[in-house]
Amino acid sequence: MNPFITLGLLSVLVITSCAPPTTEAAMEETITKLTDKFPQLPKGKGNQSDYYQLIRSVRRGRNTSSRGFSSQEFEIQLRATPDSIEVKEQIIVLINSQGQQYAIPFLSNRHRDYWNFPFDNREQTTKPTNTTFEKELTTAFNTLQLNDTVGTAGAVINELLFSLLHCEKITESDSTDLHVEAV
Repeated sequence: MNPFITLGLLSVLVITSCAPPTTEAAMEETITKLTDKFPQLPKGKGNQSDYYQLIRSVRRGRNTSSRGFSSQEFEIQLRATPDSIEVKEQIIVLINSQGQQYAIPFLSNRHRDYWNFPFDNREQTTKPTNTTFEKELTTAFNTLQLNDTVGTAGAVINELLFSLLHCEKITESDSTDLHVEAV
């Protein structure tokens, strides 16, 4: 056999065996870490990335800069379990332009301490979360380096609220039931 062919086949074998983990393996690891950290989230049998099915995904930009990638490129995924009908415990996965992933829980309103609403106390029947959504989102931004000077974190929050979660801005004209106090 020709030594160049052997060397070429060996090179291809080495390169393909040293490839970084697939996105499915990385997603599995990300979701497993989250469900281990938060016992409030249900765990499925087998792969957690299969149990937490993709509900909706938003991807922003493929605009490349002179460095080859844009810092404002990101993806946000909303994932939920198929059997969470009565109480929806969902997760949000943030993915930066380098493919790094970070998952945060999107817990139901039962977990009042997680949402940190003023004048709300934690229900005694739920386990304390020991964190808040705001802290988890800030940690995700810092871990994925989305807190930059070009406003990537603001773009993520905007896409999270309006595209992924379908929130709407409310104005005074939306309802006659809004009580506006004069300042």
